[in-house]
Amino acid sequence: MNGISRRQLGVVSGALLLSSVSESRALERNPFGGVLKIRVPWAIEALDPDALGDPLSAAFLPFVTETLYARNGATLFPTLTEALPKVEQGLARVTLRPGLRAANGAKFLAVHALQSLERARRGPAMGLFAEWQDLSVDPAAERTLLIRTPAPDQVADILACAASRMTEANFSPKKHRGLGAFTAEIAGRRLVLSRNLSAPRGPAYLDSIVVERADSLGDALSAFEAGDSAVGWFGKGLYRPRAGAIPFSAGSLGWVVLRSHAGLGRWGAPGVLQALLDGTDLTKLGHVGIVGEPPRAARGFWGGPPTTLLVDTACSQLVEAAQVMAGTLSQPGHELLVKRVSKTEIERASATREPALSLEFVRALGSKGEHMLVTLLAAQNPKLALHPPKLKVNAAREVALTLPLGVVGELKLRGACDARFVNLERFELADVWWREPI
Repeated sequence: MNGISRRQLGVVSGALLLSSVSESRALERNPFGGVLKIRVPWAIEALDPDALGDPLSAAFLPFVTETLYARNGATLFPTLTEALPKVEQGLARVTLRPGLRAANGAKFLAVHALQSLERARRGPAMGLFAEWQDLSVDPAAERTLLIRTPAPDQVADILACAASRMTEANFSPKKHRGLGAFTAEIAGRRLVLSRNLSAPRGPAYLDSIVVERADSLGDALSAFEAGDSAVGWFGKGLYRPRAGAIPFSAGSLGWVVLRSHAGLGRWGAPGVLQALLDGTDLTKLGHVGIVGEPPRAARGFWGGPPTTLLVDTACSQLVEAAQVMAGTLSQPGHELLVKRVSKTEIERASATREPALSLEFVRALGSKGEHMLVTLLAAQNPKLALHPPKLKVNAAREVALTLPLGVVGELKLRGACDARFVNLERFELADVWWREPI
């Protein structure tokens, strides 16, 4: 379909006529069945809309939760709403579709959308909502949100962002029974997505998706080669290509950043790490799915004291990237020493006052330049995004030059996949279906 999935095609065409319930049926799917198995190189602990540094949430939440609006290129269209916001002076009126129900059977009304948005406004994405002066339910219409802001015409953009995902009341990051094409449950090292028959945009085609953790990128590729996973991360197999595999490329989840903590003196000052990375060939990280730029300055080396480079031990993708970067940036007397630790230990690093850097993932909160600005500011401190700097260009590098972090590159979903699962090559999991009879 020329790179556009059935679901995208339906919602884009349906958005032009989405003023009645019957017309909104263009958004729906018809389930077919089947089970998809995937091994991932990330921790499987939670699916949290507010987790800024979790690749699992970035990759799978879009199929478990919904936003009130969505984007196809430059076009915004309604998903859980009747139409684009009705904009008045200083006010945006957002009306939900009638009859919305979560997978747990509960009605989904404006009060529930308000709860999701209030949660987001308190979290790392608070900068996106900085201009919202008031958020309430219309007392005369239980399906209508009222958003008072000096820029009501920008409300739909914000409500289409990843940070604005709708969750059911009293949701758990380990158990979602909401509005997405799948429900989700995490137990141990396994995530199970199951078809949500009451999904407002129609249930998924597959019966379920079983996601398990691979301890290393090698283990993930070995599982793909052996047929135990439908996705091969960054290759077609560990020792030999899997027969029938096709290329897999599904865009960006966010950015990988190098961040400074306490005890580094001038080497931890704003702009220093980005300048260091500007002199580094970051294309060398392509084999682990990190797409970086070639050097734009003279070769850079770490000049600070011998320093620990912290990396989340549960994310084998970042572990391998950290090892490459430590070898590239170190010089005698100024070594970077990779230390695999938990996320909690990385969060505590600044309090120890010991020289430390960390390599971290930062989930994209939106597709526009100003959303990226908020994302990277939030990675350093969410409150910074409440008063963002004025930049001529909203590019990742320019943002990083104002912060004690540097952008290594974008984290991409790419590699190979089982060709028998249609649409898997674009990671359109709600629209994936099994090509052969079951």
